Amino acid sequence: KVLALGEMLELGPDSVDFHQNSGAHVAQCHPNLLITVGTGGSYISQGAQKKSLSSHQIRHFENSDRAADFLVRELTWGDLLLVKGSRSVKMNHIIEKILQEKNPS
Repeated sequence: KVLALGEMLELGPDSVDFHQNSGAHVAQCHPNLLITVGTGGSYISQGAQKKSLSSHQIRHFENSDRAADFLVRELTWGDLLLVKGSRSVKMNHIIEKILQEKNPS
């Protein structure tokens, strides 16, 4: 299980807490790999690590393009990938790049 989670925008003053709490809940899903994107994504990583995920199970990226490049190299047949994040973080680029690289026309 691979989770790619982008920051959640427009959450207001409690944004850091919301992101860290999300990370704690994500850790309970026991993903093999957690990919986080954006500033808020780093707080998701922190929350997941505080709960139970080890640092080698977590990768953080500044933007979705870098996350996509990493995932194209790391994903193998049979991996399950969940991608979620605010539209403006452009998490859809991850899916587009994976489809382009793994299924060339």
